[in-house]
Amino acid sequence: MVTETDIANMALSRMGHNRLMTSFDDDATTEGNLVRLHYPRLRDSILRSHPWNFAIKRAVLAPEGSAPAYEYTYKSPLPNDCLKVLRTRVESENIEDDYRIEGRYVLSNSNATSIEYVSRVTDPAQFDTMFVDMLAWALAAECAMPLINDARVAQNAASMFQSLQRDARSVDAQEGKPRPIIDAYDWIIARY
Repeated sequence: MVTETDIANMALSRMGHNRLMTSFDDDATTEGNLVRLHYPRLRDSILRSHPWNFAIKRAVLAPEGSAPAYEYTYKSPLPNDCLKVLRTRVESENIEDDYRIEGRYVLSNSNATSIEYVSRVTDPAQFDTMFVDMLAWALAAECAMPLINDARVAQNAASMFQSLQRDARSVDAQEGKPRPIIDAYDWIIARY
């Protein structure tokens, strides 16, 4: 089972840093403070960048408060752990759906909007192994300059992250049935 400390230590070792962290939350060293500063933002950014299978959730949203000023009838709050809305239930049936994300709300004309979304997964034990590897490389790229002051190491870590990201997305996308894409053919024909 992988922990945040393991991911931090992978990043530190990949940049050639010889001091490893003993505890993610309690390490008061420069390394510990720097890793804790960047880790949550990098994790969430990488999660948001792709519909990772381990991070997908579904929810039915209930309207809240007053209606939007115009265009839509209902305003429903997004789940607290929502990083990115992938599609609505209507879109899952290959039908165009009329909704908009504004702030932390979904605006729609439906009084119960069902969504599929990328969630904020904070437990590293839930991460895919390729995601763990990718996050460690991203952390190494982010922390290399402040810790070891070597641009070459930082660039190498960034290149490794990008290479692994392509592979990880490809492998992740091969699991399960692909999500349907709304057919844009009618829209294109309408232009002529």
